[in-house]
Amino acid sequence: MLRRRFLSLAALSMTGAGLGGQAGCERTPRAGTTELAPGGRGSFELELPRRVGEGTLTVHFAIPERQASDAPILMVLPGRQRNAGEYLDDWLDLVDTAPLVVLSPEFPSERFPTAAYNLGGTLDHDDEFTDPQGWTFVVIEELFDHVIEALGGNQRGYDMFGHSAGAQLIHRMVLLQENARIQTAVIANAGWYTLPDPRTDYPYGLAGIPTTKKQLRHGLETRLVVLLGSDDTDTNSESLRNTPEAEAQGDHRLERGQVFYEAGRRLAKRHGAAFAWHLLVVPGVAHEHSPMARAARLFLA
Repeated sequence: MLRRRFLSLAALSMTGAGLGGQAGCERTPRAGTTELAPGGRGSFELELPRRVGEGTLTVHFAIPERQASDAPILMVLPGRQRNAGEYLDDWLDLVDTAPLVVLSPEFPSERFPTAAYNLGGTLDHDDEFTDPQGWTFVVIEELFDHVIEALGGNQRGYDMFGHSAGAQLIHRMVLLQENARIQTAVIANAGWYTLPDPRTDYPYGLAGIPTTKKQLRHGLETRLVVLLGSDDTDTNSESLRNTPEAEAQGDHRLERGQVFYEAGRRLAKRHGAAFAWHLLVVPGVAHEHSPMARAARLFLA
């Protein structure tokens, strides 16, 4: 039987009264600002590393009024709609009270389709492996360095929250990105996974992917929270991948997340790794990012 922890309804108030704040925040960001400074709200353009792509990437942000150079940094990655601004809104009430630096990069689907976003750019159009130096994960690391420099920050790492497609990118980054400075990652309601299984071909497992045993161990020992909605069980969802390999992971997102966690637990035991993953099922929630963000606060705020 899979090891599960169900969050009690008392701990998770889906009305927004629990988990550190209101579900809807009435605070209005300063529209149009590009200033990465204490109290800043808005968006700015991040120059993409040439090995990843050309041009810039819009990053929505909120900086606390105080302790900006020491506050935890949270990267928030949206789902397939790439609505980064809406995802940022889920965290605005914590920016000054925590305090917390929140960054939500917007990866437009026309420039970052599924292979470049969900899969982190690890495969090209012919399903051949690409150069790891050009993986999309590199953008997250570049964004962290950019913000640290702008704020004169002392932060040594960052946390991550991703929902659906964003959760897919993050869990692959945890498993594959060498020396990623992730401290805690919460992945919510991913549709399917790269299982930590060296016997299953990539992208459904790790067979063939150019990664090292050291990196795999690092991924298993990274604090990763697999956050699942108890009602995220729609087998006919338009965005749910239904290939034979994906269906082998389970009929729906809830089952697939449990299978992913269990595969990590087994591999960590086999290799003697200090397994640092957690599995939590949020009661009464389906494929919704806002209530999952509130549940994630137990780990990120």
